[in-house]
Amino acid sequence: MGWIILILFVAGLIFRTPGMFVEGMHDMKDAYYAWGKDVCEKGLPNAFYGVYFPITYIFYGVDSCIAKLIPDLWFLPFKVSNLIFEVAILALLLKVFPSKKLSVFALYWLNPWFIIVSSWQGFWDSLMAFFILLSASIWQGSIKIKSKEFYSGLMLGIAFMAKPQAQSLVLGAAIFFILKDGIFLKFDRLSKYMWGFILPYIIFSIYFKLSGHSIFYLTARLIQVKDTFPVLVGSEVNIWHPIVRIIQAVTNQPGPIYTPYLNKSLVDIILYFTVAIMAIITTLSILRKKSTLVDTYTISSILLPQIVIQAHANHFYNASLLLFFYIFKNPKIKFFWAVSIAIHIYSIWVRYRLGLGGPVFLSLNYEPMLTILGVVQFVFTLFLIKEFILPQGGVKDVLIQIKSLGRILDTPWKIKNELKRIIYQPFVLIYLKLNGVGVGSNTKWYGSPRIMKHGNSTIEIGNNVEVRNWVLSNPLGVNHPLILTTWAKNAEIRIGENTGITGGIICAADQIIIGKNCLIGANATIIDTDFHPLALKNRRFNTTGTKSKRVRIGDNVFIGAGSTVLKGVNIGNNATIGAGSVVARDIPQGSTVAGNPAVKISSSKSKKIASYKT
Repeated sequence: MGWIILILFVAGLIFRTPGMFVEGMHDMKDAYYAWGKDVCEKGLPNAFYGVYFPITYIFYGVDSCIAKLIPDLWFLPFKVSNLIFEVAILALLLKVFPSKKLSVFALYWLNPWFIIVSSWQGFWDSLMAFFILLSASIWQGSIKIKSKEFYSGLMLGIAFMAKPQAQSLVLGAAIFFILKDGIFLKFDRLSKYMWGFILPYIIFSIYFKLSGHSIFYLTARLIQVKDTFPVLVGSEVNIWHPIVRIIQAVTNQPGPIYTPYLNKSLVDIILYFTVAIMAIITTLSILRKKSTLVDTYTISSILLPQIVIQAHANHFYNASLLLFFYIFKNPKIKFFWAVSIAIHIYSIWVRYRLGLGGPVFLSLNYEPMLTILGVVQFVFTLFLIKEFILPQGGVKDVLIQIKSLGRILDTPWKIKNELKRIIYQPFVLIYLKLNGVGVGSNTKWYGSPRIMKHGNSTIEIGNNVEVRNWVLSNPLGVNHPLILTTWAKNAEIRIGENTGITGGIICAADQIIIGKNCLIGANATIIDTDFHPLALKNRRFNTTGTKSKRVRIGDNVFIGAGSTVLKGVNIGNNATIGAGSVVARDIPQGSTVAGNPAVKISSSKSKKIASYKT
């Protein structure tokens, strides 16, 4: 197998090598080299003016600096850069599909579509495509990494900082998280993904600011890209090509089918209409019960060259890679994928003729043929979309999901709290870290607690713990944020996983241990010390003889709002403490107590209740 793979790899390089020495499409010199030359001579801050985004400009600048050394082959550095990312894509596909190595070589590395697009024509898609594919691979678990949400978002953020075509995936991802997490007020994945995605944007914004530009310089350039898109372009094999033909015929516009000149307001309307169509189709695909972010990436990439107005024949590149996640399992998708690639190969082959040469005879009657193929490709696109919108569950699943969306309208205050939490949580985690508090994964912080920690003490908070500190983060109201205090040297506070706490006080001079899956109601107090001696003599100022004794709270314990748990108490698993109770003695497991002092009201028949996970 090893020798076969090596032979196939070398074969792919052999097919690509001649294309490295031909100029390729006109954008190589008119755009790529021109932009890179500016970066090489003026530096990125003074040469970046949009169209493509900063990361691509950086590569163009490096390539152009090298190109000065080899003026007769100035395009070679650009194509070598493309090839490097092509090899990276191959390595990634082999890792994602370890049992399909030969198929990966046949369908990607030796596929004429991928060879022609990058090596012969020089379309600069492989950089962006690599990071999009990496983002998808991290999300679906092929690349094992801690905090996959953050790093998946980071990879798409890098892709977005490379080329504007990634905008379609950004739109799809935004809709995905709103419908899958936001509607149901589960913002953990979204917050991590979002921070990863915006990190490259923040870094470049700061970079441009330090270089003498406005902090909004990058933002202005990103928005400016919109102005390059509202034109009808017939260079892609999609439904717009026959539409453009009709428009040019009606308006008597001569020349090649590329851009009919229309009223800008009308074209803007068409642009927004097509974006709305993309959003609707993406939404329908997400409403499936088992829809994933990778599905959304893929449907967005399919729609970009088929529905968005300005798209070119190479823009099927991302979709053709992401469809690898499906073509090994779904024969229908594999068939549609293969035919679509054949149509796109024809389009590029006859338009650019493999760089400066190629089979001229294939270009005869090119425009009528492309019009026909545009309709055919659109039909195949509809079949692909159907596979992503209506899976096994069919329309019934979609209707169930649509009905469930209405729940969000019943509790608008929850939306406000979740959005605030997304913004504030990173700063809360930094505050906890700076105060020496150990925090597990997937915790939720509705505002910041207050920490008073002895330097030689321990505060540990488990995974999936949820703490509400804002006044209106709980219908019962929060008197003040949760106060976590270690009062003495070697004191400990440990809170188990899946526990929820609303405001209140937890203060340890010795040790307070709270188990898993507990609910601690609004404004409850848990202390393991008297703070002062009980003797009358000078107790106002004297702490000598103060009694402290550790507190143990078991798993699945519910402590009602306004309750107080005093020193030395052990509360058994599955116990319930009524609201406003004062617990001064041990509570057996499974018991329900209430009052001041708390007394047993009832006891559960089963002493063992299965723990749940929030």
